[in-house]
Amino acid sequence: MRYRIKVGLLLALLAMGMGSQAQRPDAPTFALPGAYLVGVQDFTVADATEADPARPLPISVWYPAQASDAEPVVYITQRTSDLARRAAPVADSGAPYPLVLFSHGSGGGRSLSSFLMEQLASYGYVVMAVDHPGNTFLDESNPLTRAAFGANIRVNYAQRPLDVLRLIAYAEALNAPDGALAGMMDTDSIVVMGHSFGGYTALAVAGGQLDLNAFSGWCSAPTGLAWLPGAAVLSPIAADPRLNSARYDLCDFQDLAPVVAQLRGYDAPPDGLLPAT
Repeated sequence: MRYRIKVGLLLALLAMGMGSQAQRPDAPTFALPGAYLVGVQDFTVADATEADPARPLPISVWYPAQASDAEPVVYITQRTSDLARRAAPVADSGAPYPLVLFSHGSGGGRSLSSFLMEQLASYGYVVMAVDHPGNTFLDESNPLTRAAFGANIRVNYAQRPLDVLRLIAYAEALNAPDGALAGMMDTDSIVVMGHSFGGYTALAVAGGQLDLNAFSGWCSAPTGLAWLPGAAVLSPIAADPRLNSARYDLCDFQDLAPVVAQLRGYDAPPDGLLPAT
């Protein structure tokens, strides 16, 4: 099934003030919460896929809510929300609400940008965020899974966009007349946004294609930051060994291209562009 998907570029929202900063008289209009209270519910997308029959997806949904005496949400970061309430009743007066899907960065998680999810929900959006298995901060920090974290980054080039497609299908199930959030979402037009690796994920879901030939060309003769205006000023930063390590991790992706192609349903990597998700 094809969906009408928009890619959200929300750099300005990352600068939104919260708490005392949002109360300043010169604060931007959208620094303050919107008119809606916010509810949060957690679900798990447990359906099997051909690519990975054992890849359950933990998700959270933020949505416009009615006033409620439900408990404030306490996130995995131990932040207690001033705005969001656990499983608060839906504010159905404005439904269906636009649907926004969020993909976290590598080593992140679905709740780490909860301030942004809450803010969007308070302005009348339903926001769904997913934990990409093997690529969360828990995977990176756990000694039992840390060794596999690097390999999972490369595999997630294939898996992450598929995760979001599963998330869209699950949103439609939740939105069905017998669903837990029946009639609450406008699934005809969807915005996908993300942070860092989540930005790649959003572009891939919207039809962006990995260029395997470009990978090969750049890795055989890396140009560093030479393409960037002001590169001379940034040259000391470019020499940072941590960036070199990241570059080699990225170039290692070429060795995993057959795995990525297989996960996407192809017998072998194509010559050039990997077909759109």
